[in-house]
Amino acid sequence: MDIHAHRGSRRDAALRIAALALLLLQAGAVLAGTGWAPSLVNIAASLLAVVAAVACGRRHGWAPGHGWGLLVAAWGLWALGATMGLQQRLSGVDVPFPAIAGVLYLLGILPLLLAISLVGLERRDPVLGSIDLVLVAALGALYCGIRLRAFGEEFGDVDPVLLADMQNGFLVLLALMRRAAAENDRERRFFGVLFPFLLLRLATTAAYNRILESDLPAPVMAWAPLLPGLPFLLFTLLVLSPRLPAMWPGAPRMAPFARAISPLAVTVMLLLMSALVVARGAVGVGMPGIVLGVFGYGFRSTLLLVRTEAAVRRLHELARLDDLTGIANRRSFEEMSTLAWAQAARDGGPVALMMVDIDHFKALNDRLGHTAGDECLRRVARTLTDAVDGPPGAVARIGGEEFAVLLTGADADAATRLAERMREAVQALEAASGERRLSVTVSIGVASASPREGAGLQQTLMQADRMLYEAKRGGRNRVCTAADERFATPAA
Repeated sequence: MDIHAHRGSRRDAALRIAALALLLLQAGAVLAGTGWAPSLVNIAASLLAVVAAVACGRRHGWAPGHGWGLLVAAWGLWALGATMGLQQRLSGVDVPFPAIAGVLYLLGILPLLLAISLVGLERRDPVLGSIDLVLVAALGALYCGIRLRAFGEEFGDVDPVLLADMQNGFLVLLALMRRAAAENDRERRFFGVLFPFLLLRLATTAAYNRILESDLPAPVMAWAPLLPGLPFLLFTLLVLSPRLPAMWPGAPRMAPFARAISPLAVTVMLLLMSALVVARGAVGVGMPGIVLGVFGYGFRSTLLLVRTEAAVRRLHELARLDDLTGIANRRSFEEMSTLAWAQAARDGGPVALMMVDIDHFKALNDRLGHTAGDECLRRVARTLTDAVDGPPGAVARIGGEEFAVLLTGADADAATRLAERMREAVQALEAASGERRLSVTVSIGVASASPREGAGLQQTLMQADRMLYEAKRGGRNRVCTAADERFATPAA
């Protein structure tokens, strides 16, 4: 066994044992009747979750698209908030800001939103990332204002329990959607851990807050402090169980929808919180958040639309190009020929078509190798393209070593002269592999017709193809024209 894997398995086992020990310690603290001990154990549980997330980050990577660093930040903020709350409770002295622990709890939500937005997106756009950071900063400012009552005492009437339930429920729905739509093991593992954590946190937070507001019997109230640490212990156990979080297969068909919606998590939360601020009367503070959220959504959507259209255009262009040579492919040639034929039928004038085939190409491939053969195809394509004084894409690769040429306004004589120049230019090429070199020649069939006079495109293509066959049968390295079916004599 690899020594690093062995150490990792020992560390994971130790963390699992520590999680179970903390659970027992929590129960013991409650039974012992020590008021502050459960809070201390909860802090230890959150710190244990931090250690587990760090272990995953070291194992799988710290890139934002992996998410573990963001979980470390979230658990760390919550652990710090719990520590400050316990310090205030033990000392009996208020900290500089009375609700600083609550602020840290709220700020811990921000890394979770980013994790849900980023995990699985390997190539993060820097512009979109900047937008998210601005929105996160605005949301963080709103959280601080809400918790510190910076918007006026009347704003303090907002129900913190309802606020917590709303945020936790939103996070659970997002994590569930991402887990159901996970496309690979890494996403299934990450959201297979995060979703149960958030679901249990929603349940335990809701129960804890309502127990504190109730008049339940003292024995029941005594067990309430156990609840906040349970999600962290569950996280530690799940994250260290390699197979368990990925067992649920999910619904990959939801992946496009999830990937489209999840980056908007921060925007939606900002709009919800800003609307809450406005509803509580702080219009001057909430409206900028709403405007910023709408602007961020609009800018993001516009940017994605523009880039999507550019990508679609690029894909359309690539679909019309030959991968190897970079010139037009058969599909593109057929489209161009059809359009040119229709134009010539309206305006008059001839259209010429050529079929070009590299002579003995299979033997060249066998003797010099496929790399040299591919380079030969590229050089012939460039030579033919350079010889044609026509629209872009007038030369196309339509088969293995076969090319086609479209010439508008060219009669048989003009097309034959151009074909001869092409043949001579290609004959000057050489295919090479190391010290081995072979000459390259082409056979060309030419056909010219007038669409206005009723000539058909397919008939003319067949004529050009027949002339190519005649050129090859006549000895190769020559041009044959359908107009007179004579073979041009190769240059000496």
